[in-house]
Amino acid sequence: MAGRKSARNGRRSAAAGKSGKSKTKKISSSGKTVKKTSFSPTKKRRSSRLKKPISEMTDRDWKKWGKGLGDRIERSFSQFGEEMEWHGKRIEKHGKLLEEKAMSWWYRTFGSLAPLIESIFSVVCIWIAVLVINFLNVLLPGVLLTEISSFLSSHIGFFFSISLFFNSIKYIIRIYKRTYWVLKPIDFAAKVTVFLWGLAWAFLIINHSTGIALFSTMSGMIFPRLYLVLILLAVLSYVAVIILHSLIDRRALK
Repeated sequence: MAGRKSARNGRRSAAAGKSGKSKTKKISSSGKTVKKTSFSPTKKRRSSRLKKPISEMTDRDWKKWGKGLGDRIERSFSQFGEEMEWHGKRIEKHGKLLEEKAMSWWYRTFGSLAPLIESIFSVVCIWIAVLVINFLNVLLPGVLLTEISSFLSSHIGFFFSISLFFNSIKYIIRIYKRTYWVLKPIDFAAKVTVFLWGLAWAFLIINHSTGIALFSTMSGMIFPRLYLVLILLAVLSYVAVIILHSLIDRRALK
């Protein structure tokens, strides 16, 4: 009898396992239920996106679908932008490292002759530009090209001198780090003055090619004040350097 009961119980538990549910009761000698365990089958995960036929889609469903699509597109573009920004910073970092290595090799190889070689190379580039402009002026004659060619060819000596000046300052600052605070204000003031000088000449060339008197007036306002601009910018730059040094010293003392 006991064997038959155990066989029946085994069949029942197997049937319950097949149906997905099984219940077990543990009964004490007094006839009271002590423990009850139940098992339920694992539920399948439902997809977060409901799939409906197009004919059954309501306005609310379309709005929900459109909002989800817009959010996914926005996240994709945001991730793409972040990746592009990361790659851009990485490329910029590698570019700076390559530039630093190239400059180190250049100055280590040529030494104090490096500024002179750079200036000669700049003048050669200007001469090539003059030749190209003259060639274009033969094909397409015009006052503007003639004025530009005349300006570049007549100021070759100035371009060589100013290039040698700036390249020498860059070389000295790179070799002697402590001269940065002394030479950088002069370098900044000279670059701004040269830029204004070139702008005044551009206004003058445009005036000669177009005949508009306004450009001649503007160039006439800039040319006489270039020396004043150079001196004023140099003084203000040195004042800014002194103030910055005093702030750095105060922070160091604190």
